[in-house]
Amino acid sequence: MKTVLHRVRLRVFAVLLAIGLAALGVLGWTTLPALPVVGVAVVAAVAVVNTMASKLAVGVCAGCGGSIEGQPSGTYGITCETCGTINGGPNALDTPRKA
Repeated sequence: MKTVLHRVRLRVFAVLLAIGLAALGVLGWTTLPALPVVGVAVVAAVAVVNTMASKLAVGVCAGCGGSIEGQPSGTYGITCETCGTINGGPNALDTPRKA
């Protein structure tokens, strides 16, 4: 069973690979200088990773993507009612995430 994090990692990898191949294709197809093309590819990659990572909110189960907000925290973390995955440590939603 693939978790939400596995699916997001696979999507990010696929998009980054596509951006890299597109940048190489543009460089090979045209005679544009390499630095601006690579710069645009890096900016696009950062935007994609930031957009996909922002969807991973604190109150989301890492296993199924369901909401775990309002669930009581146990000794090992918050247990998802839907799939039974244990998310984070004790008081996982009480501590702020570090960027």
